[in-house]
Amino acid sequence: MIEDLKHYGFNWHKQELKYETPKRPVRKTYKQPWHEYNLSKTQEKLFFLNFLHEAVESLDIEDNYIGKGRYPHLIQDMIKCMCIKVYNKSASRNIISDLKLLQGFGHIFKVPHFNIISKYMSSKDTTKYLQDLITITSEPLKEIDTIASADATGFSTFNKRDWIDVRMSQRLKKDFKKLHILTGVKSNTVISAKVTEGTCADSNYLPYLLEKSIYFDLKEVSADKGYLSIKNCEAIAKIGATPFIMPKKNTQGATAKKGSAWYKMIRFWKNNESLFRRHYHKRSNVESTFAMIKRNYLPYVRSKSYTGQVNEVLIKIICHNLAVLIMSIFEYGINVDKFRLLNSNADNLESHNDSSESTLKQESSR
Repeated sequence: MIEDLKHYGFNWHKQELKYETPKRPVRKTYKQPWHEYNLSKTQEKLFFLNFLHEAVESLDIEDNYIGKGRYPHLIQDMIKCMCIKVYNKSASRNIISDLKLLQGFGHIFKVPHFNIISKYMSSKDTTKYLQDLITITSEPLKEIDTIASADATGFSTFNKRDWIDVRMSQRLKKDFKKLHILTGVKSNTVISAKVTEGTCADSNYLPYLLEKSIYFDLKEVSADKGYLSIKNCEAIAKIGATPFIMPKKNTQGATAKKGSAWYKMIRFWKNNESLFRRHYHKRSNVESTFAMIKRNYLPYVRSKSYTGQVNEVLIKIICHNLAVLIMSIFEYGINVDKFRLLNSNADNLESHNDSSESTLKQESSR
């Protein structure tokens, strides 16, 4: 009986069923420069301390001491101490040992009290020097980055609000600081930055970011729909770059004059959308920049005051730019002397620093 069933093909349940699985698309991968990465990371802190010292000394900082009372700490030294604090991701008390080593290298004149570091972090006079440092630390990569992208992200704070205020107010939300940046697509260096309240719109600050990036020879600037406006397109065209801002479905090009940057961009988007998206999606690298900053230097700020929070976010950008510069030295062969060329004001500051140090020595001898 069993043999008859096998003869008529009733043993189908013992046969192996073959399924054709769909082929998955092959994901495109990129070769990673692990050798250069290992070299940069194993020597990053030594390069960071030297570059930070050179960049800060290139600042044109005025000496406001009028000769009365105790001589204050040098602003150059305090900026270095604040950068070391953010770079180490630790409290001010925990970096005193590192500052003593920095004093041994001759990078700072005197190790300050840890409370003094927090005091200078909340100083408005420090903000303008931090903005200059962002320019100084990004300029050596201007030959590499000719394509930039703009976007904004938030950094949470420890400021607390009463629950009843948030519950009863429709506009009151959780407090955070928003960072607006213009970053290079290739090296992920931050070309320019602006820190605002978390509720500020992104589109309003693109002209400011472009104005601060005039030392870069940018060919393209891409941004998402939040930056879509005729004003931003004209601001991008003003610096000699081509705007690639993703339009909305109902965007019309007839609202601008023929030949304007807005008209050309909308026409290019409608006639060749696939090529337009290829240029537009280069802006995805700005998300990598945000990930690098938050992963390496924390996605929140410790300072309590508004000025302190702004300065702390700007210092995160400075630390990030120096780390990117160090990596670019090994990966792209950037000449270190190019960074030292930015030290054009160092000769003018030598006499100022010598006089400041002599005054400090006189105060300490007393």
